[in-house]
Amino acid sequence: MLTRIANDQPISLLGRDFEVTAAEGHQGLLMHLQKACERNIGSDVVPTRFAVASTTASGYHCELGSISGLSESARAPIDSIFEFHRRPTENTQQFNVVW
Repeated sequence: MLTRIANDQPISLLGRDFEVTAAEGHQGLLMHLQKACERNIGSDVVPTRFAVASTTASGYHCELGSISGLSESARAPIDSIFEFHRRPTENTQQFNVVW
């Protein structure tokens, strides 16, 4: 899908599925999935949504939403979607994160 942002810069909203081989013992999974995403997108693409849609013994079926066409200066301040920030408190009554 092609759209335009504030300075009339054209950008594309992309979505794709791909398979990732299983990490041994599911250890270091966040880094494993981040590296798989980096292998599947170009340097000018900014990931905006990532989901493991299904898991098997051999791997993970992943979905990735992203934006392409942003200028380098627009991409620079964007944090990685794979940065992990532990919550300061635990609330097991409500969940708002998809795993």
